[in-house]
Amino acid sequence: SSSGAIVSNITHPDLGITQIQFANGVYLNLKPTDFKVNEVQAALSFGAGRMSQPISQPGLAELSEAVVNASGLGALDKEALSTALAGTNTEVDFRVAEDRFVFEGYTVSKHVERLFQLLYAHLEDPAFRTEAFALSTKRLQQQFKSYSGSVEGHLRLHGFRFLAGGDSRIGFPHPSEWQVLTREHVVDWIGRALEHAPLELAVVGDFDPEEIVALAARYFGTLKPRPDWQHPLPTPGPRFPYSQTREFEVATKIPKGLVAVAYATDDFWDIHRTRRLAVLADVLSDRLRIGIRDEKGASYSPFAFSRASRAYTGYGFLQTYIQVAPKSTAMIVQAVKGIVADMAAQGITDEELRRAVDPILTGLKDLRRSNAYWLDSVMACSSRHPQQLEWSRTILDDYAAVTSADLMALVQTYLKNDQAAVMTFFPAADQH
Repeated sequence: SSSGAIVSNITHPDLGITQIQFANGVYLNLKPTDFKVNEVQAALSFGAGRMSQPISQPGLAELSEAVVNASGLGALDKEALSTALAGTNTEVDFRVAEDRFVFEGYTVSKHVERLFQLLYAHLEDPAFRTEAFALSTKRLQQQFKSYSGSVEGHLRLHGFRFLAGGDSRIGFPHPSEWQVLTREHVVDWIGRALEHAPLELAVVGDFDPEEIVALAARYFGTLKPRPDWQHPLPTPGPRFPYSQTREFEVATKIPKGLVAVAYATDDFWDIHRTRRLAVLADVLSDRLRIGIRDEKGASYSPFAFSRASRAYTGYGFLQTYIQVAPKSTAMIVQAVKGIVADMAAQGITDEELRRAVDPILTGLKDLRRSNAYWLDSVMACSSRHPQQLEWSRTILDDYAAVTSADLMALVQTYLKNDQAAVMTFFPAADQH
């Protein structure tokens, strides 16, 4: 039979990456490295992850991730599995990412077959144990409680969903939402993807490539083909709340507030733009630190970050994050908008640009010597997104080439104060 047969084998010598497709449709991407002796990392990706969570079932992603991780395997519960793996330094974690499900694996070089067995077992012998479900709901409840007691937690509970126009796939769910979910909801959502979604395996680290290809052929190349199957995706996607303001009262005894001013940007896939938005966020962080912390003495470590979505077309935002005294929230919102207006009026100096870009370039040199970078940013899901390989080739030069004019074009396009979404979080009055 043609089981385990290879139908395509492409090497990228400059990247040290090989991409293989088996006759049954399974993809394998591998990159042997010497970054860390005796370390092997893997990612088995499939399905559409959190973006495929039904709109009427918020919390299903958090719950499913917890249930799968607490369940072990059909033949071995979590404890028996730990015992079986004792001494092998091999582990697998399930994660629901924004745009895919993934089993993330780790092992040492001599136990690489054990890792393949484990990944295979998660596909072919999954467990969704009743007691794991009970444990997971308890853990979600605890997590919710800990988020509820702080202004930062409220950003996760309410802020991110507000910035997504109420999209129920975004932000940490409220117990009233996930308490209606059952074990069957998890089995249906994850089980169908495990059974039908096309598979892509990426492996990086200290291994013999021939051994990896042989193991992949044996464990995954022999699975029955999975024709192009798609999770039904809820539409439309998140919508940014242009020009809207929300205030959130937090039941906490800690006397601090949080201000977040956010500007709509765009999705991830124009990488040239995505990188420049990241640099712009760093320049803005620098301005906030000087303009708010140092001059007003009002805040501890204000910063800005850019979040560009891989899952939702056109969706992204650049957000500021500033912890303040509760009575200063209104003043700080005005200060942020003032700093952004100044930037638009005066431009960005070359020195500011260097202060933002130089640490990024230094960090990238280290990053490119890590297995995690090649696994997560370059190889995982590269059959869906072949451009990820090209991105790894251009990343250093592209960041080094960022100009003040590039950033100013983004300021003019996106940082419009009259369209900003503003969130303030402060302690409930009776708690002061």
